[in-house]
Amino acid sequence: MKNILFKKTILISCCIAVCSMQQLLGTEQIASENAIPSVQQSKRITGTVTDQKGEPLIGVNVTIKGGNTGTITDIDGNYQLENVPENATLTFSYIGYLTQEVNVSNQTTIRITLLEDTQTLEEVVVVGYGSFKKRDLTGAISQVKGEDIANLPLRSAADALQGKAAGVTIISSSGSPGSMGTVRIRGVGTLNSNAPLYVVDGLPQEDIGWLNARDIESIEVLKDASAQAIYGARAANGVILVSTKRGASGETYSTMIEFDMSIGFQNIPKRYDMLDAEGFMEYRNRAYAAANKELMDDFATAEKREQILTFLERNGGRAGTDWWKETTRRTLDAPIQNYDLALSGGMEKLRYRASFGYMKQEGILRGSDYDRLNGRLNLDSEVKKWLNLSANINVIYETRRNITENDSYTATVFSTVTADPITPVYRDNLVGIPDFLEARIMDRYEPTNPWSRYTGVIYSNKPNTVAQVDRMAESQWSGIQTKTNLSGEIKLLPFLKFKSSIALDLIRDLSSGFNPSYYLDGDEYNTYTTVSRIVYNTDYWVFDNYLTYEQKFNRHNINVMVGTAAEKKRYEQIGASKQGMVNNDKSQQILDAGTMNAGASGYINTHALNSYFGRVFYSYNDRYMVTGNIRYDGSSAFAKGNKWGGYSLLFPPDGTFQKKHFLSIWTGSPRGNCV
Repeated sequence: MKNILFKKTILISCCIAVCSMQQLLGTEQIASENAIPSVQQSKRITGTVTDQKGEPLIGVNVTIKGGNTGTITDIDGNYQLENVPENATLTFSYIGYLTQEVNVSNQTTIRITLLEDTQTLEEVVVVGYGSFKKRDLTGAISQVKGEDIANLPLRSAADALQGKAAGVTIISSSGSPGSMGTVRIRGVGTLNSNAPLYVVDGLPQEDIGWLNARDIESIEVLKDASAQAIYGARAANGVILVSTKRGASGETYSTMIEFDMSIGFQNIPKRYDMLDAEGFMEYRNRAYAAANKELMDDFATAEKREQILTFLERNGGRAGTDWWKETTRRTLDAPIQNYDLALSGGMEKLRYRASFGYMKQEGILRGSDYDRLNGRLNLDSEVKKWLNLSANINVIYETRRNITENDSYTATVFSTVTADPITPVYRDNLVGIPDFLEARIMDRYEPTNPWSRYTGVIYSNKPNTVAQVDRMAESQWSGIQTKTNLSGEIKLLPFLKFKSSIALDLIRDLSSGFNPSYYLDGDEYNTYTTVSRIVYNTDYWVFDNYLTYEQKFNRHNINVMVGTAAEKKRYEQIGASKQGMVNNDKSQQILDAGTMNAGASGYINTHALNSYFGRVFYSYNDRYMVTGNIRYDGSSAFAKGNKWGGYSLLFPPDGTFQKKHFLSIWTGSPRGNCV
């Protein structure tokens, strides 16, 4: 990674990464010069851990540095650690406090006073419909800052959470370029969808695969009921809040320009060791013999086996077809490219940030790729001392070509490793075909049809994967999304604020399909050329209004929020198809070229949600805290008389800062759709 910083205005960072590290790393292991001797004296260490006020801390981690031995403090802050080497260093760590290290030396009792990490505790964390300081959080929330992921070559915003947030697991469920991993927060929680709710700058989303990771200011993961309750039933599997970067204000007009570029190359570090043609024939013969069956006629005699090997040698090599090599791209042919440009700045009462990003990923398997073009503009203005206005505008354009996945018969990767090595990829220029294979290989071959040049797989019912990916590359999905959020905050009184926001999400997607006419064998053919078009339209709006009251009285701190939200989503799908084009030429890949079997389909789905919600937070002396949440939802998805359900939670903290007792109370709708 190279980083070049022009201190005044320009930041440029470029990186080139090769995915396979096995070629770069050696295998020798170097012993540490500082290893602890295998035989040395050890002893028991006891002590107490307290805070600055002398009160004991519960659950402090006490570990031997560089080892895996440790313990935690009890309810009185006491700890006991056995078999501690004399030259060991003990590490004391606790959430919200600075980590401290102490050398054991000749001590047997070590008393520690931990200092509060005031900088961390004062950091602001975004929660549902507001924000809190870390010291005031009572729920389980993890935060990932944009600066922590700034130099990572991310293809998806969800990848930014990998290894960065405790309790969050990201599993790659698709090998297609641009695909977003499956995100799970604290495991699988329901029988249905286990996906979390995403909220980007106040706009609920089903995923964040469209989001440019370079635009992220922070990500907050709400992991327990205390944090999730404010979003109701949709938060059953957790909530991921994303805040995007905004401009910085100043006394004079200033602009900062940032440019980031990264180029990486994908590679398969390991592949299956497949049989060659001769080994495949031997394997089949042994399988038939083990099943007490007559040998396969094509491989029954040494003469026939030699004819097959000679045929393969004349058309490429005696080893036969390496389907994995034929179906995948070379390393340098499968790059991932990211280019990002951002301009930000502002004056005393106006801030702005505009960003432009382009991401392109070529798939490891030929015929698959993904392109994404992002444009974002964030504006913030202090119109009056009592009025602030903000606007977010994000436009995304995407295209994708995929391979076949998750199918036990036609999945591309599975078919690639199960096709026999005797079948040639192409049949248009074959020479010396054995007589007993001539009919099977050249059956219904059409010299004028380019989609007929592929060979049908001879010894399995799987498709020719080179032909499959080439055909699928003729179909493409494309989409454009516009996501806009306008909000205003009015300071009614020094302790009372009102915020109103309206967000609009417009999505227009198009799937352009083309399936040529061809015949390779009885398992792989298409009689009529087919062209299809499917249009997906989504119109979604959200209107939020809420009041926030915040006041301090001596040692008492109160924060009360009440609000209402309304949203509506309209989804429409329209499809059309035709068959019987004159030929497979590019000019015929339009609906008007079809002459038969015209088809049309479509449907509309509308969903609305009306909600009332509130939150009460109280703390005494910044030590004793309690948070209560409530939400009451009405959904158009349910029948009349059963549209409303309530969700509430009372949750004091879990003993992060000192000894406390806590109680959680949860109520939900009788329909079973509560969190």
